[in-house]
Amino acid sequence: MHYRPNRTALSLLVLSALALPGCVSERIAIAFTDAPNGGLETVNPERVGPPIFDRQGEVDVPGPPPATLAYWVMEPGPGHVSPVPDSADPPTADAPPGWRVLDAKANGSPAFLRTLRGPQRERADARATVVVLQGWGTRVRTADYLLHLNTILADAGCRVICPDLRGHGDSTGEFVTSGYREVEDLSALLDDFQQRGLLQGPVGVIGHSYGGGIAIQFAAHDPRVERVLALSPLVDIRPAMLPGIRAFLQEMRPIQWTLYLQWLINQDAIDLAQQKMQQRTGADLAVHNALHQISRVEAPVLVLQGDDDIATPLAGAERLREANPEAVELVVYPGGDHTSYLRDDFADLEPRLRTWVEGLAASAPRDTTATRDTAPSGG
Repeated sequence: MHYRPNRTALSLLVLSALALPGCVSERIAIAFTDAPNGGLETVNPERVGPPIFDRQGEVDVPGPPPATLAYWVMEPGPGHVSPVPDSADPPTADAPPGWRVLDAKANGSPAFLRTLRGPQRERADARATVVVLQGWGTRVRTADYLLHLNTILADAGCRVICPDLRGHGDSTGEFVTSGYREVEDLSALLDDFQQRGLLQGPVGVIGHSYGGGIAIQFAAHDPRVERVLALSPLVDIRPAMLPGIRAFLQEMRPIQWTLYLQWLINQDAIDLAQQKMQQRTGADLAVHNALHQISRVEAPVLVLQGDDDIATPLAGAERLREANPEAVELVVYPGGDHTSYLRDDFADLEPRLRTWVEGLAASAPRDTTATRDTAPSGG
């Protein structure tokens, strides 16, 4: 599983490996736990999100360590997504007055997706509430591979809550914990919406990559989650670390540095780094991962995965299904990489997403009076 940590921390790893080999495991631990956003201390209240969002907010989460999550909301209401062929003169958006437009195009893609959002009623009733989680190192307001999916959710009648996970995007947080504290953060977010009367209908969670792994762990942690959609999920960070670092090293020059570091950064160094990661964050990496937690998930889990994904390979999704075949359904997109199928296969993805919402909205409420995990250790 080729998974890439914080690139700045990895650059420090390279320097320390060359000068002080004894620091290698410490630098690896830092690279995989340091906040990808550099550890913001405050949320910028003047941040600007894409026009298709309806509002934004922040919520304090307890930790330890405490953090503040920045989030954006799409209210239930009309929306439309359509592919636009690549051309020198793309067609002008034909939108009714008051509608908002966002165009998003991936590098190398033959077309872009045009997303339109209609006017929203204040405090519109929602059929369901869906929390959408981004991947490692990204921020919600620039994760254009997810924005069009959020629009379809809103059009299907959902209130869509898009938080930046701790240490990501516009949220604060000194380091990330592979799900250990993140699931508590998300429960605090739901508590806040529930106290304000905005947690309407059954609750679903969608996540991509790192966020997909967190989504599965969250479903195991909080009984309010009725359905999960995991997009190319990271199922376990431990086997991803060594190939992820070596993939980074292959980009380095000169070649003799790469050969030296390939020898120095071995599985023994990774094992020691994982111990230091656990000491730093309090997370038990053998427990705080989607593969371990999937056996505790009662909600249906739909996994979408490209079969040409080198960031989170198909084998991880297959292991999820094998670990809990009654809960997990796996759909594979031939030729899809880590994000390409989210755009290129949109003709298949949109009806599948709408069917997922119908299943969520029709969910028979489970017993949410049960006390959720007070310490997100699982087991």
